Amino acid sequence: MCRFYAGLGKTKHTIIRHSNIYGPHDKYDLEKSHVTGATITKVMTNKDGIINVWGTGEEKRDLLYVEDLINFIDLALEKQEDKCELYNVGLGEGIKIKDLVKKVIKVSGKDLDMKHDLSKPTLPTSLFLDCKKAKKELGWEPKHSLEEGLRKTINWYKENK
Repeated sequence: MCRFYAGLGKTKHTIIRHSNIYGPHDKYDLEKSHVTGATITKVMTNKDGIINVWGTGEEKRDLLYVEDLINFIDLALEKQEDKCELYNVGLGEGIKIKDLVKKVIKVSGKDLDMKHDLSKPTLPTSLFLDCKKAKKELGWEPKHSLEEGLRKTINWYKENK
């Protein structure tokens, strides 16, 4: 559809397939948030010293700090040549959920133990994006490591929640 409409006028269309976005102003409601926001909430509000992880925590997710997505959008507006393009936008690597929980605990400075609730499902998925096209055509790549993005996010959370 975007190719069709791009051919009708001068408007440029950019289709962005992005990974899980996180950062300040994220959803931290455990009923509505995704894995990063929920994990940060569970760690930051923990009272009993134990974080429960569903299943084995082996699932992998690609996580992208929000400023890196904004940087991509700015570059696409400035440098995209074709009137219709599709780009993958992510960190380009997966992190296991159990390793994400460990990183959030470490960055938070809290002393928490992680336990696995094996009665809950483990979804055998590994989702991360190949973002070579965005780098090649636009010169884009994420500027924030996962640990740096988590540090900024947790600092924001501490100041605002």
